[in-house]
Amino acid sequence: MMKMKSRFHASVEGVTLGDQLIAATPDGTRFGIYVGACCVISVKSGIVSSETLEEFSSGLSLQIYLQKSDFAAAEIVRRAKSQIGALIEPWDDEYFCAWCRRGVLRLI
Repeated sequence: MMKMKSRFHASVEGVTLGDQLIAATPDGTRFGIYVGACCVISVKSGIVSSETLEEFSSGLSLQIYLQKSDFAAAEIVRRAKSQIGALIEPWDDEYFCAWCRRGVLRLI
């Protein structure tokens, strides 16, 4: 995996439950919540869904977003899973992750 450098990101070697992952794919940057068992929950075409790490990243670079969360990992995972199948437009995956990790509907 290629590593990108930022003071807010780290490589995924130490990914844990509730981490917000960032994937730089050919279609643009994607954001998702790691829920264990190599699965990520994110928004795709306005619908919250679960996919494997490989599907989420399109086999390319992954990073962990390091900003502190307002919730424990189990609560972040619970919040993400509770929305599977939900249509959340006009949100995008970055807003979805902010809601899961911080309980807000806007980016900070």
